[in-house]
Amino acid sequence: MDKETIGVRAFRRVLRLTARALTAGVRDDSACCGITMSQCHVLLEADQAGFTTVADLRNELYMDKGALSRTIDGLVNIGLMERREHAPDRRQQEVELSSQGKAFVVDIHHASDSHYTAVFDSLPRTIRSRIVEDLEALALVIRETQIQERECYSLEPAND
Repeated sequence: MDKETIGVRAFRRVLRLTARALTAGVRDDSACCGITMSQCHVLLEADQAGFTTVADLRNELYMDKGALSRTIDGLVNIGLMERREHAPDRRQQEVELSSQGKAFVVDIHHASDSHYTAVFDSLPRTIRSRIVEDLEALALVIRETQIQERECYSLEPAND
């Protein structure tokens, strides 16, 4: 094996270890306060966006249209989100957090902040900001690569 292949495999291994560690940290649902991980991600993304369309959430979360629709339905049914027609284009739907959803997101942030504060505090102070910057850069590169692969395989962007 050449050095480049060895480097890529080491990179993939570190990503797998990181993904497992992150998943194990929320496996007991304590960080998402009793809802599914998908529901948690939808709520947090909707909170970040403030007011958004289903299509925008789909693009941001890379979720299948049907899976996202079912996830939002569940959140609407338990009163955490509200949905309505998008005024400029009635084929689209707008979603936002309900007041109960906003309070629920505060609880999610509190639970997650407790866990990740311990992790963050375990890092040497001298590298904390660099790690955040590097992880952000990695996430952006992964996202751009996924977008390029989507286009390469002629998958249509979510505009519905």
